Amino acid sequence: MHIPARSPRRPWYLWANLLSLDAPLVALAWQDLFARSFHVSLGPVPRAVTAGCVWLAYTGDRLLDAWRIARESLVTPRHQFARRNFLPLTAVWLAALPMTAYGAFGMLRRELVEGGVILSALVVGYFVFVHWPGRQRMWPGFKEGTVAALFCAGTVVFVVAKAGRLPSAAIAPMVFWVALCFLNCLGIGCWEKDFDLAQRQVSLPLQKPAVERHYGRLAMSVAGVALAAGLAERGGDFRALYFSVATSAFMLGGLHHFNFAFEINELRVAADFVLLTPLLFLPSAGA
Repeated sequence: MHIPARSPRRPWYLWANLLSLDAPLVALAWQDLFARSFHVSLGPVPRAVTAGCVWLAYTGDRLLDAWRIARESLVTPRHQFARRNFLPLTAVWLAALPMTAYGAFGMLRRELVEGGVILSALVVGYFVFVHWPGRQRMWPGFKEGTVAALFCAGTVVFVVAKAGRLPSAAIAPMVFWVALCFLNCLGIGCWEKDFDLAQRQVSLPLQKPAVERHYGRLAMSVAGVALAAGLAERGGDFRALYFSVATSAFMLGGLHHFNFAFEINELRVAADFVLLTPLLFLPSAGA
């Protein structure tokens, strides 16, 4: 994949990614789909805390990358943007942190807070592990798998806490949701492997190049199995979740198959856009 030359002008479709707004939107869409599937109602505070935590995590990760990676090695638009706007982004991050913390500790019920605290500790542990100075080696797939698991947990932690239990029927769709998040991270790693190499970042496609050849089949397999599981689901409560996973996985596979037709930044934005499929299935969720 050719690394495009730097341009002072950014395409309009990049701004959500540059400002780290795409991940919170995806998290809120799936949180709402899980809430409806669990037949629970979430107020504005849990949603705001979820969006705030996701934004803090993604923006913090980019700021740490922009701080530790040499300026001349930063080639992705999101990392270049974080480096050029390091001080204002850091100021917004430092302002958003206590506001999110107040929403979590001051306005949420205890059972919601407990799950959030455990998840936050795991995220901090991941940050320390990945960004610790001098770290050179990482287990293949650790980054993609951990990000997928933490992101999935972030979307469902308040839903499960509000429901008071985790129904056994919900475990399978949650596993599919983790698999979809993993596919998203893996696809981006495949398309941006030259970027990661230039920035000396670790990714599964760089560690195990063969996975790129199998990505399309993997995505279509997840889509097919999720679709079959949705059609076979008896109660109907989680059918929308299965169908949403299947649709997103199918589109990720399609993006990979036709990646030659897209510019690399278009692929990066599209990879997150295709995770907004819960918006298609919300009306039928939990039915």
